[in-house]
Amino acid sequence: IDVKKVFVKKGWIKMKVISQNELPAVATLKEMIDVLPEFVCMRYPDGTWAEANKLALKIYGIDHNEYKGKSLEEMDTRLSKEAIERCKRSDQRAWESRKPIKTAEKIPLRNGRTIMLELIKQPTFTKDGKQQVLVVTGRDITPHKQKEEELSVALDLLESVLKGTTDAILILNTRQEVIKVNDAFIQMFGWA
Repeated sequence: IDVKKVFVKKGWIKMKVISQNELPAVATLKEMIDVLPEFVCMRYPDGTWAEANKLALKIYGIDHNEYKGKSLEEMDTRLSKEAIERCKRSDQRAWESRKPIKTAEKIPLRNGRTIMLELIKQPTFTKDGKQQVLVVTGRDITPHKQKEEELSVALDLLESVLKGTTDAILILNTRQEVIKVNDAFIQMFGWA
């Protein structure tokens, strides 16, 4: 159907509203979160796991059937004791602040690589204010951290070149504004 023709000829478009009963049923919360490309897990106030998606289980190296009702200390994971303690402390900060907190965790993988996760920990409460579930979502920021480190190395190298040369160097941005000069430039021209 050509929507423009319908609109022009009739002056309106008839739309059917789909009822809740006509929508496809989603069997479980697990099925919904498993399709997400982000890290998702839910923990009870005592630190035991309520639910997690496939990505979270894969990253932590947790058996898909052996995590519910257990804490990180009780499970065989890729996390060091120090990482588990940092995790517990950030969980506690989220519960105490009653607000979401952002944290970053280094996770060593079995292949020797380490990934960096940026996590948001959102505490939830019942209507009467009791702690309910801590919802932890996140993403792998390893590529971003690697780029930051590469940029930092490049900036350090540039700084050493600027300081070590006797040539006057002036650096401009794309708007032709001066953003950096070296000591040789200052000595040669008399202005910074």
